Amino acid sequence: MNPKKILAMILVYGLCGIAANLAHPVTPTLFNMHGFGSKVFGYAFSMMSFANFAFSYLWSNLYRKYYAKFIVLLCCISYAIAQILFINAHTTASLLLARFLAGAFVSGLLIGIPFYMIQYVSKEERSSIITKVATAFSFGGTLGYFLGGLIGNTNIYIPLYTQVIVLLVCGISFFFIMEKNKITSSQESIKSKTIITHGQYIALALTFLVWVSSTSLTQTYAFYLINILKVKPVINGITKGVVGLIALLLNLFVTIRLLKSSQKEKYFKVYLAIVATMYCILLLNFRFDLGFIISGIVIMSLETMHLPILQSICVSYNKNESKTEIISMQNAARSCAMIIGAYISGIAFEFNVKAPFVIATISFIIAFILSLRLREDIH
Repeated sequence: MNPKKILAMILVYGLCGIAANLAHPVTPTLFNMHGFGSKVFGYAFSMMSFANFAFSYLWSNLYRKYYAKFIVLLCCISYAIAQILFINAHTTASLLLARFLAGAFVSGLLIGIPFYMIQYVSKEERSSIITKVATAFSFGGTLGYFLGGLIGNTNIYIPLYTQVIVLLVCGISFFFIMEKNKITSSQESIKSKTIITHGQYIALALTFLVWVSSTSLTQTYAFYLINILKVKPVINGITKGVVGLIALLLNLFVTIRLLKSSQKEKYFKVYLAIVATMYCILLLNFRFDLGFIISGIVIMSLETMHLPILQSICVSYNKNESKTEIISMQNAARSCAMIIGAYISGIAFEFNVKAPFVIATISFIIAFILSLRLREDIH
């Protein structure tokens, strides 16, 4: 694949990130309009994450057997249909079904695009590609959150249906950009057994813990702003827009350099310590609305860095050419964490509005402690 197509793939993947988050700023309002509480919000997010987790391994196998461009097109179209069902869901059962379908098909995108990109670059370029792909999706997501809040301030259904249109555009764009190839691995057989190293076990556990924390924060933060602080969806969107801008700068000027370092595990531990400290500061700012909002923005901006770093660490610990299984496992660990994080935070929010943030803080502190077991001598 030539560099222009690689760039086009990254840009369209960023557009997918925009689409994925366009509805998020107005989702709490939609839930309130349909009579769903924060507990159902947690159930819905958990259902989507469960489907993401359950279908991860299936998609990794399908991508080897069938042409990737057709699967990606199917995922985009099906995700769009699932969102239409979500918009028009008026019962808990129909809502959970829509979320399950959305999670199943968005999983295919999250796995397929990184898989596809990795096989077209050299070993030396893999970390850079992983970072660029993750950054594009993360920045697109925060930009989508900002636009969704801005547009949703006028009519909440505009960002919801815009999301459907953008997903269809992404599917068509991927179909024409991608080559008619299956996703393969140069030295692995589908029948071979993947060997997971000690370092990868630690990295997968860290993925789980930081995503429990991240999900508990992000899924409750919007509800807290709207239902407790009584801010409008546009303010919620603006906060995510600021997060997106900071995240872009961090990933372009910090994360990429960090991934090229031979001591990235050491720097990752420092990163975890900083974020854990910010979580503690967040808990101290409940009495100060502005301090709470700013602390949340800083944490969510910093947390956009951990996905590409953890992916790179997992790949670095790999002894063979098998990259697909470990990324699939990492996606499964992330999805499982999102299930638990959303479910626990939804119930905890009903019990005490501050409880989800305490859970997020504890989970991140545990992640920092566990990271101390990462070896720094693998390079």
